[in-house]
Amino acid sequence: MERVILFIKGMLIGVGNIIPGVSGGTVAVMAGVYDELIGAITLKWKVLKKNLQFLILLGLGMAVGIFAFSGVLSYLFENFPMPTSFAFMGLIIGSLPDIAKRAAKSGYAPRYLLPMGIAIGVMAIIAFVKPDSAAMKIGALSVSNFFLLFFAGLIAAVSMIVPGISGSFVLLVIGLYEPILHAVAKLNIPLLIPVVLGAAVGILGGAKVIDYLLHHYTRATYFAILGLVAGSLLVLYPGFTVNLNGLISLLCLVLAALVSYLLTVLDKKSSEVQEVTVAKEDPEA
Repeated sequence: MERVILFIKGMLIGVGNIIPGVSGGTVAVMAGVYDELIGAITLKWKVLKKNLQFLILLGLGMAVGIFAFSGVLSYLFENFPMPTSFAFMGLIIGSLPDIAKRAAKSGYAPRYLLPMGIAIGVMAIIAFVKPDSAAMKIGALSVSNFFLLFFAGLIAAVSMIVPGISGSFVLLVIGLYEPILHAVAKLNIPLLIPVVLGAAVGILGGAKVIDYLLHHYTRATYFAILGLVAGSLLVLYPGFTVNLNGLISLLCLVLAALVSYLLTVLDKKSSEVQEVTVAKEDPEA
């Protein structure tokens, strides 16, 4: 059952990564796997071997989430933008109490409000950035296009693992979301190679930096993460109209928040039961 839950969490992270404005990092924090994921992304074989099952299950789930739900979510955002956005906002709101508890777990000090405030400020700025609707046209692979796509993959990957910042949104801003999405849909391997290489460098480098911050500045980093996740509500907010669609959107928000909150509670209880079971099986641990 635990493996199935981990696979589902991977699917949710994958879904989060393909929607402009939604961050895969945010979903990972909401799912309670962010710390473990960041610590597992490394070139050290001993660490990789230890976390191999975790990475495979999560990675397979992400792949299924990206390829199986991209069409469904595109349809929902195109045809029901406000209810869909409010549902995602509800999922984030429902996870905030658990993230706040983790941030204040080892103590609280007023100085930790500074990184949280800065993080919310960054998200507020991003919320007011208007993506350029004119996408770049990329045909055949050239030297200049190779470096452009490599840079795009790197930036998107780094953004993807930072909670609150959407890699897809960053690609949309720089005009490369549509060309890369088209390359994925058409399996244009020559164009995808530099994107994948850039993403690999971005994920490994970004994860190493975040892992260092989590180990050396744990509380400050978690309060910053809390600010990024809370601030992502500003990016997702599509506006509101007082009509039937608005009421449906509010209902979606409330229901999604309740589901998200209950899932975090159930996941916490499951983890506690697992810890007790392990302790009974290995009393010397």
